[in-house]
Amino acid sequence: MHSMPPIVSFPPHDLRQAAASIAISASANVEAVQRMLDHASAAVTLDTYADLFGGDIDNVADALARAADASVVANVLTASESGVRTRSRRASSASDSTIT
Repeated sequence: MHSMPPIVSFPPHDLRQAAASIAISASANVEAVQRMLDHASAAVTLDTYADLFGGDIDNVADALARAADASVVANVLTASESGVRTRSRRASSASDSTIT
């Protein structure tokens, strides 16, 4: 005779934390999680779940680096198309520092 597996009960708060964890791991932003959990502010959400957003800082840094690279490339391409000569940052900062 087979016995039934025990029924596991989860307190509602554990289910709420699981939902928040799943949303954050699915890249939901802080405001979306705040609204989902009905927190008074995003600060409350961050105070509670900040450690779960930890990996996002690397993604933000990567996105900013890509945007900066794209901006520099776009500026160089625009300048070259219009025939304007551009100086490198190193050259411009060196000449700026020698101005007396």
